[in-house]
Amino acid sequence: VVVDENNTLLGVFTDGDLRRLLQKERDCIDIEVSKVMNCNPKTISRDELAFDALGKMRDFAITALIVADGDKKVAGVINLHDILRAGIN
Repeated sequence: VVVDENNTLLGVFTDGDLRRLLQKERDCIDIEVSKVMNCNPKTISRDELAFDALGKMRDFAITALIVADGDKKVAGVINLHDILRAGIN
């Protein structure tokens, strides 16, 4: 998760993003993350249910959602494996 100094969500850079970058650019050490991050990551608000998070993850074929408020302040990340481990399905 990429945030600014006020913990405001700017984007996300995942392991999949890194793999795709490495396929295109073998020498990517000097590329700024802001140039390759997803600026519109999938989020969920902290007052939504874990069941809803699971639905979003299934809909978008992703394994994690950023938990953020209406001002894009990041509260954390919810992971598919944590939801399933809790018995929610």
